[in-house]
Amino acid sequence: AVVSTQSTGAPPRLKAAFKQSPEKKLEDEPEKQQNLMIFGLSELEEDSSLEAEVTNILEELGEKPPFTSCTRVGVKTEGRTRPVKATLASRETLSNILRKARELRKSPTYSRVYLAPDRTLEERLERRKTLETIQRLRKDNPNRQYIMRSGVIECV
Repeated sequence: AVVSTQSTGAPPRLKAAFKQSPEKKLEDEPEKQQNLMIFGLSELEEDSSLEAEVTNILEELGEKPPFTSCTRVGVKTEGRTRPVKATLASRETLSNILRKARELRKSPTYSRVYLAPDRTLEERLERRKTLETIQRLRKDNPNRQYIMRSGVIECV
């Protein structure tokens, strides 16, 4: 993302760094297929401790994969934690970690940390819209249980 400031001294605003076509999916971006997004990890002062923290999270899941890079995404803002993007060695490793991601809920240290694959802008918007639909369905039909599986809403 690119940060720009207005000449009036207004706070910086985030501008999109790129435009994507609506058809663009994760399969079209092989570099995203190996990225793990980590949400809820508190901001630390040193980047070296960020890598150690990511390693601790993965060890909590019983995984010890090597990752090629580990960085914060976005602009640092007071009162908000930025997500962490860790690039792993393979897609299979990412799949194994995401399958075990629920186990972090039981961890006393990382119960508020969430793992997700790196999604394109369109995928994030589509997922958000689907989750809003699920919330509305759950509110309208409290006796039914709705879940999202492979991007499709299912009533279980």
